[in-house]
Amino acid sequence: MQKGLLVKRLLVETIEDFLMRDKVEEITVNDIIEAAGVSRTTFYRYFRDKYDLINYIYTNKMNDLLRRYDSYKDSYTITYEILKFVSEKREIFLKILSYTGQNSFMDFYVKTWIEEDTKMLKDLLGVETLSAEDKYLINYNAIGWSSTMIRWILDGCQEDPKELITILDDLTPKKMLHYYREAAFINGQA
Repeated sequence: MQKGLLVKRLLVETIEDFLMRDKVEEITVNDIIEAAGVSRTTFYRYFRDKYDLINYIYTNKMNDLLRRYDSYKDSYTITYEILKFVSEKREIFLKILSYTGQNSFMDFYVKTWIEEDTKMLKDLLGVETLSAEDKYLINYNAIGWSSTMIRWILDGCQEDPKELITILDDLTPKKMLHYYREAAFINGQA
């Protein structure tokens, strides 16, 4: 395994340990590098700040799923795996979500969702620029799904991830569901 991946894994494990007991705003980069036994230079070689490291936890999992499931061909499985991952690390995500300031995970998550759906829709429609209606649809959908997932985490992940996906699919605007199904069909999922 590459040294960079080992260092990133070490830093992720270190911040996860901190997040099991401390609030995000109480954790410093100094705390992380001391506990991980790496230099400040090494930390900043891989991450801009502690928030970038926190967001990497989600991004790394998402990238792993995209590689395993051949991009977005199986979006249901990817969504299920993300929800399962979040529920397994619920205590960490509770701490991450408690921080709502600049560089918050919620902002990152919504931004990522909007970027991915924008890319998917541009590819699907074969356009460079989306209509205002489609931009608002993507924004509405991303914020709705994200807020609901957060409520699910805060409420103790009571529903099974499959059950939550069914609920969210029922609440997703029909036009967005149509786009998702069309993208899945084109990619050979349906």
